[in-house]
Amino acid sequence: MMTNPVPPQVLSLLEPLTFKSMYDLGNKKTDGVPYNGYFRSLGISYDAIDLNGMDGALPLDLNSEIKLAARELVSNLGTSEHVINQEACFRNVHNLSERRMVHWVPLAKRHPRHGLYGYSVDFFIDLAEANDYEIDKLYIETSFKSWKLICCSLTKRSARDFVWREDWFLTANPSGEWGVATNH
Repeated sequence: MMTNPVPPQVLSLLEPLTFKSMYDLGNKKTDGVPYNGYFRSLGISYDAIDLNGMDGALPLDLNSEIKLAARELVSNLGTSEHVINQEACFRNVHNLSERRMVHWVPLAKRHPRHGLYGYSVDFFIDLAEANDYEIDKLYIETSFKSWKLICCSLTKRSARDFVWREDWFLTANPSGEWGVATNH
């Protein structure tokens, strides 16, 4: 098995590692080493979705509908905050997931220069309620970069269509950036 570039906090959120297929939003790396090799070494069918197409990522835009076969798990390990169209991004997560969705994203108002949006615990509770997701894990942690993050693992309870409510509030980061972030 290859060296594991995935931070322990991320692995803890992804546990149990019983899934056989996954999409990862963003071409995630640690010290320049992509996550793809690690997950594939575990026998997991893994593809990153990142507009940059680097390291074999599928060069698709999360601002638009993505039509791919669903996989057991979809992970959002710090990507959605860079996507302008939040509804499209979360709809993609829902539609690309057969069962589980995992989010590891910035806590609202804690990272004003990182990403376009910050998230709250209430947002994920509302998202779960509207879409009939079971909340497996939901907590705030300090990351290995000393950032405050929302950590959320959700499981679909039904095959219902995705619901997005316009009254959900996401905190905008007016000085944040969108698109490719190379310093993750």
